[in-house]
Amino acid sequence: MIKAMLVDDEILAIKMLRELVDWKRFDIDICATASDGEEALEAYQHFRPDLIITDIGMPRMNGLDFIRKVNGINQNTEFILISAHADFKFIQQGMRLGCVDYVLKPVDEWELEKVIEKAVERIHARSSLAALKEREETLKIKNVLANYIKTGRETPALLALEDGRIYSDLSLMSIEIISEEARQYDKIQQRIYDQKNYVEHILENIIQDFCEYMLFDREEESWLALLWERDQKRLAGCAEQIAAFIRTDLECVPKICFGGISEDLKGLPGLHSRLNQLRDYSFFLQSGDVCGFGENYRTSNHTDLDFPPLEAGMSAAIRNHDWNKALQTLDEMLELSHHIDPALLQKVYEFCHNAVLLAREQFFADTKGMEPPAALNVSYIQLMSIATPDGLRAAVAAAFEAIQKPSGSGIVQKGSEFLKKNYASNISLDTLCSELAVSKNYFCYLFKKETGKRIWEYLTEIRMEKAKLLLNSTDLKSFEVAYQVGYDNASYFAKTFKRLYKLTPNEYRASGTPS
Repeated sequence: MIKAMLVDDEILAIKMLRELVDWKRFDIDICATASDGEEALEAYQHFRPDLIITDIGMPRMNGLDFIRKVNGINQNTEFILISAHADFKFIQQGMRLGCVDYVLKPVDEWELEKVIEKAVERIHARSSLAALKEREETLKIKNVLANYIKTGRETPALLALEDGRIYSDLSLMSIEIISEEARQYDKIQQRIYDQKNYVEHILENIIQDFCEYMLFDREEESWLALLWERDQKRLAGCAEQIAAFIRTDLECVPKICFGGISEDLKGLPGLHSRLNQLRDYSFFLQSGDVCGFGENYRTSNHTDLDFPPLEAGMSAAIRNHDWNKALQTLDEMLELSHHIDPALLQKVYEFCHNAVLLAREQFFADTKGMEPPAALNVSYIQLMSIATPDGLRAAVAAAFEAIQKPSGSGIVQKGSEFLKKNYASNISLDTLCSELAVSKNYFCYLFKKETGKRIWEYLTEIRMEKAKLLLNSTDLKSFEVAYQVGYDNASYFAKTFKRLYKLTPNEYRASGTPS
């Protein structure tokens, strides 16, 4: 709403102005009135109106001097002059001072409303321009900060930020949404695509109740937020509310992590690195929806993990073909890994990868050059994609088993056949991996390795191929085809189809393209 002030030394004139105009039609609130320039200046400093309608000839301080005083404070205030014919030379001075227009006494209702409408248009135009400039400036600052947080490279633009806003008591929070079944994956992708602004609006509303913030654009299925807050309890409360929103509204599994505190901008890259370590460690431990430094994760709980003796024991067990001992050593290391510094998590993966390499070397020594099975070709990057101790154990144990039983198990082929057979159902990872008697993490990385695709991407392709067949061979409507191939949201089905084939289902059917 626009705030306006009326200034005139005649009380009846002010009363007349109040009643003459339908102020609500212009979305204007009369926030103050004054009888001379000095009183008006005092009221202006208190209420800061956007629009002032003022007489020229007044005692103590006339209208023109009042306008000059206000322009010295804020040149964006709009003025409308009210004057008698004898004051016309003063009206010219007022126009040079930037007044919107003037109205002569006695005031004509229609003429005054036209001038007010002109002033309102100028106020809205200035407001829109200011909002656009503010958005552009905020986006520029976000880009500078996001680049610095992730790379640590200082730039002139970054140094310029330190000359403006205060950057202290800073924390970082990562917000991630996880889906573990086909229908849930489809639903969250649709929500993010179609209602990204809504989701981010809710996230911002939650965060702003706790602290000042900056929410960066979503990347790789997660958001990063810069928070001006050092109280760990408040950070934890904010994270819990975000997690509750994701669980109840989006019906998905959240993973919210927040880091330590930085006293200035230069500490943010290190804070980001530690946050990523905590995030990975939180996934590794399956520690729940929220994990935060100083809250439910504390450095005082760390346990030293002496890797060299464990590595020597693993090497000896593999050389001696003592697979029980090798698994015992692996289990010992994984048990200790539940209490290490997150920065050491990489060493856990290195240990597991070295165990696979040792098993691979032993395989070549035992088989005289036979082609190794897939379980012995696991790369370090593939192991890093496994997020839990159980998944790591399954991958290493599979390598040990491959030495004893070199033939492949065909797990991925069986999984693919299950997906093709049950594509129209709401398949979950739990159901699929239970059917195959394999851990979820191990199957996910094995599936990606052999097919080059994620499970849900592969399932989507199966569904789309079935949809093409139905579109070409039946008279089913598009929404009926969607339900037939496993989608309970026809709109999302149509968008997915068009993303893959550059045509809507109906356009595809009309084109007569073979399935």
